[in-house]
Amino acid sequence: MSRTVATLLRTDDLHVLDVRCTCRRGTVEEESTPGYEVVFPTSGLFRRDGTDVDAAAAYVAAPASEQRIEHVTDGDRCVAVLVSERLADELGLDAGAGAATRTRAHDRVVAGAGRATEEAWLAVLGADAPARVRVRVRDDHRRAVARVREAVAAAPGSPWSLRELASVAGYAPHHLSRVFRACTGTTVSAHRERVRLAWAMELAAAGMPLADVAAAAGFADHGHLTRRTRHVLGAVPSQLRR
Repeated sequence: MSRTVATLLRTDDLHVLDVRCTCRRGTVEEESTPGYEVVFPTSGLFRRDGTDVDAAAAYVAAPASEQRIEHVTDGDRCVAVLVSERLADELGLDAGAGAATRTRAHDRVVAGAGRATEEAWLAVLGADAPARVRVRVRDDHRRAVARVREAVAAAPGSPWSLRELASVAGYAPHHLSRVFRACTGTTVSAHRERVRLAWAMELAAAGMPLADVAAAAGFADHGHLTRRTRHVLGAVPSQLRR
């Protein structure tokens, strides 16, 4: 495999990569995706699981999906956006694995990928998110969502994964994502994070040092807590002490 990969942007939820392949045409690769990935080809042509993909196309790959890539041209290039589980849940990417919408807005961000901000990527990746999630709410959905909310409230500092909460609900992860949004108007991850941040602010108000607050509330470190607090609540933790 002849490939170079350069990081264009890395945040808590996004890892944007410039992927250049210099394989000769006819080269075939089998690969597995490590997580949710949105791919925007920028030059060349390759065939993914029998479907031609070029600079007018895009696709979403789900975690651990096996794919067969046949390089049709001598070399190709793409911008690959690796998305965290939290953001994939929010965007409904698990409901849209396969071909993805590619608009002029996407093309503008991809063309300037080396300078594109996190906000620009979130805007284009989330543009059609509401259309991916449509569920007619039933009583069993409400009961399942109630079980999830109770679990998160009982252990707000636990590093709940979507899969773990899906087990609590008795649903597959992708189904819980859609049902939870339909019942509450928000995503599993956004709800979990707001509860976790509220718990962190309670700990901070009680006088716990912020580094200890971050650890107790399940954040990677003080910096991670600060970034998420600023993003969700519009202020840093020290400004929210009561």
